[in-house]
Amino acid sequence: MIRVLGIDDEPDLLLIMKHFLKRSIEVEFTGAKSASEALDILSTEKIDVIVSDFRMPDMNAYELLSTIRKRGIGTPFILFSASDEGELPSCAEHPQVDLVIRKRGEPPKLYSELSKAIVKLQSDRP
Repeated sequence: MIRVLGIDDEPDLLLIMKHFLKRSIEVEFTGAKSASEALDILSTEKIDVIVSDFRMPDMNAYELLSTIRKRGIGTPFILFSASDEGELPSCAEHPQVDLVIRKRGEPPKLYSELSKAIVKLQSDRP
């Protein structure tokens, strides 16, 4: 069972993510509607993969990831966002991000790609 923390300030998108992931892989899904809520969850729960939207009211994904890494949490981090391409640097430009997946296209295909990425990142961990 892979423990996934999904972070998005739109609750409906968290429900959609949970629905599609549970159909594809064995996952224990926890949703957070803000970066602050995600940090609280990370301080008390073991998470295997983090999937985060970019823009959130309290901080963006890069600020969140920086805080997570400063706390010594090395959990794989997938940036999963519909933000404009120019707004999202590549993984090479932000090396703490393990993968960037743009929310483009039909949900079944998009969430299939996300599911495969989660499994790969989890299996690549020591």
